[in-house]
Amino acid sequence: MDNVEGKDVIDIGCGSGVYAEWFMKESVNHLTCTDISEEMIALVKDTFGNQISAYAQDISKGLPAESDNSADVLFVPWYCITLRI
Repeated sequence: MDNVEGKDVIDIGCGSGVYAEWFMKESVNHLTCTDISEEMIALVKDTFGNQISAYAQDISKGLPAESDNSADVLFVPWYCITLRI
């Protein structure tokens, strides 16, 4: 992945936040984590607190918390994994 420093990133399907840690180390401007699982979002919030935004969402219904409809990077790890099969 190219340099994400200073970028606004949305991690779609974030799970427990394994990639969130990497994004934070890369000094992103703002990180939003979404996952369909309330339990995964709870883990992410417990780990990162107020350093990030995180909410449960079925992305087939959109991303309503993204009111300005913008981000520099949309990261979808399950899509990346699927492409490797």
